[in-house]
Amino acid sequence: GCQSLGSRGGGIAVGNGALVQDCVANSSVSNGFSGGSSVVFRHCTALNNGNAGFNANLSANFDGCQSISNAGYGIFGSDNSTVTGCSSQANDNNGIFLGYNSRVQDCVAIGNTNEGIFVYGGTSVSGCTCNYNGLSGIYVYFPGCQVINNTCVHNNTRNTGVDAGIYIDDSNNRVDGNNVSYNTGFGIYVADSYVDNVIIRNVAEDNNGFNYYLPSGDDNGPLGLASQATSPWANISY
Repeated sequence: GCQSLGSRGGGIAVGNGALVQDCVANSSVSNGFSGGSSVVFRHCTALNNGNAGFNANLSANFDGCQSISNAGYGIFGSDNSTVTGCSSQANDNNGIFLGYNSRVQDCVAIGNTNEGIFVYGGTSVSGCTCNYNGLSGIYVYFPGCQVINNTCVHNNTRNTGVDAGIYIDDSNNRVDGNNVSYNTGFGIYVADSYVDNVIIRNVAEDNNGFNYYLPSGDDNGPLGLASQATSPWANISY
């Protein structure tokens, strides 16, 4: 239940294993919230800070937090971290950035300068809404990720030519049941030379380029209209 307003350094900083709950960090010169390993940020709000809204080390847990209009990452967590029910909007880097073996669930990332959600390998991203971000809505870097049942609309507002609603930048990932519409460039993009990704049951509509860019070597459901699909694994494109 604490507030930090206009700090000349960081807003609220804690060490390993701390719990920070129902707090606000507004207009700090540096990070709004900083934490060591195994910290929990619950129902906290970071806005208008000079660096990241939230910045934590290994095994961090962000639950029901808001990060708005910060001059760095919205939410930054290292490996083995969890972000659940959070909102990250209009930040000057990625909305949510997580290291290896992490989880993002039921979050909103809207209007961030770079990617809405950027994750490293072994991470699950599910039930999230990633719209109007400057680069890709969801960016997967390294293998072993699952990207399931997300909505990615009107991303790549910076019009880079290669970003997408969902961008897969390695092999052995699963992209399943997502809705990607009106993105500049591509709906779902798998980078060349990567193989053994599974791309199934997605819906792509009116992306400004290609709805799908899927190189050979991946296991992709057939493309077509829902009314004509005969496979339960079909990717819908219209």
